[in-house]
Amino acid sequence: ISLILADFHTDGFLLLVRGLLGVFFFHILAGAAIQEDCTTSDYMNLFFKVKWFFHKHISRSADPEGSVDLHEIFSLHVRAWLDESTQQFDGFLKNAIEQDKESKFQQTAEHCHHSWSVVHIFSALTECHSVLQSIECPVPELQNEYYLLYSQLVVRVLTKYTSVIRNILLKDSPTSKMGCVLLNNMEQMRQELEKLYKKMGGEQLENTEAGDVLNRLQSEQLRQDLEDVCIIFARSQEPSIVEHIKAVPAKLAKIRGNEPLNTQEGTAVIDSALEYLSNNVKTMFASCNKNVFKRVLKELFRINLTNIQRLVVLPHLSLEKGYDGGMDLTPKQCAAISASLVTVQDFFHCEGSGLRKTYMNDCAEKKRLVTALEMYTRSTDSLITDFITVETRQDKTAADDPLGELSLQVDLFVAQGEQKVVAKIISASRLIWPASSVSGIFRPYVEVTLLGPALAGLRRRHETKSKTKNPPAYNEAFTFPMSKMCDIDSYELHFAIRDYCFGRQKPLVGVTTLPLKSVPNAGTLSARLSLGKNLYFSEAGKDILCILAQRPQDEIAQEFVTLKLETRTTELG
Repeated sequence: ISLILADFHTDGFLLLVRGLLGVFFFHILAGAAIQEDCTTSDYMNLFFKVKWFFHKHISRSADPEGSVDLHEIFSLHVRAWLDESTQQFDGFLKNAIEQDKESKFQQTAEHCHHSWSVVHIFSALTECHSVLQSIECPVPELQNEYYLLYSQLVVRVLTKYTSVIRNILLKDSPTSKMGCVLLNNMEQMRQELEKLYKKMGGEQLENTEAGDVLNRLQSEQLRQDLEDVCIIFARSQEPSIVEHIKAVPAKLAKIRGNEPLNTQEGTAVIDSALEYLSNNVKTMFASCNKNVFKRVLKELFRINLTNIQRLVVLPHLSLEKGYDGGMDLTPKQCAAISASLVTVQDFFHCEGSGLRKTYMNDCAEKKRLVTALEMYTRSTDSLITDFITVETRQDKTAADDPLGELSLQVDLFVAQGEQKVVAKIISASRLIWPASSVSGIFRPYVEVTLLGPALAGLRRRHETKSKTKNPPAYNEAFTFPMSKMCDIDSYELHFAIRDYCFGRQKPLVGVTTLPLKSVPNAGTLSARLSLGKNLYFSEAGKDILCILAQRPQDEIAQEFVTLKLETRTTELG
């Protein structure tokens, strides 16, 4: 054919030859596609040979657009090749990881922080792209389809690689240096993807499906994956950090007296925990990419502050067990912890190579810890006022899972020199209670408590008579005096329905609250409140309860905490 074309190269003759060759390849390829006699790589090799032939002998035609037929004829096999490549990459990825594991994820070079697996993976992906690029498809629709399929291949490969790294960090407990290399591989993967994106056209991919796929992979998936693996790596060190922070309360107990705190005392409180971290941070600084290093530092900083808060400043508090441990910190001990926080921040600042001081000051864990330390210096009345003001959704549990309803009327009286509230309990209805209660007979009664500031020495609690009739009707009113010096918004009424048992503990049926700010000024409010198994409160509310729980000699504080933490036992449903 080449010899004939050398002598006969008129446009008409070339068009005739192209047409005949097109028919020839169409029938040959169609038959082969059905029989699957050859691999997709064989077809790709055939395509490039045919493409060369067309380019050398047929492209002299006056109708160069005729070459489009060639790409349409081979499009089925290009798609098949991309699909087969996707499957082949699974084996390639497995081999690359196994080789890395054998070398314990050794760095590719002294100045490079990543290992060979990420290099091999992107070499293969780049080679695959080079083949696509060599096709030089002039049909925009086909070209976009090929790039979309290729982009999906990239997503699949990198997602699997990320999953492998995550599993190694979670299950294999790698050394600090190996863990750094794994994190660096994640960061290097993002950098290599950026290079690959530019090779594929960069800005030309904007507003295409392939571009959208790769942009989501880079800006959303891989970014979050990098954040996740950095957190996993940092949290693998948390057990050791916790053990060192557990020593802090014993050191604080040695800080006594009212004299000013000296610098050495503040530093000594946290020195053992920072000494442990120092060696790991040095390893990370030497082995980690800068971006990875800072991400891990952020999580380690949060872990340290969270555990100082959990183990030292704010004791464990649960609805099931109530207050569990902790120590009532003195102002000097609070000052020592504040001084240690400055030491912690200086440590993580790393003389400018670590976290920015503005980030650490704005960190939610830091703010919560500072607020908790400040609360130690405040009065019980002040903390109770803050709790009632902040916790506006204590009835959330009752709204989500009601155990009955309580009908009542509240009258607020504000006169010269006197403030008081009258709570009238009308009835209860739809009470959910097991047929065989603790006492054998269900005798519900309502306990009403006024909570707020300046109530010491005043009667704060009243109870209705128990009723055997269901639903029970009470129609009993109780008067609660309040301090004229405090705002009405600082008070709330706490309602608990219990089952009366003579000589035994009276189990909780349901509980709810009513803030007095919901009652019109010097007016009346009639309401039907849902009862829940316990009260709901935010993290800020929990912190206040933790501080109050550490005041065992304060009757008001203990009463408040007990009421807020009480919950209906699981045996009662």
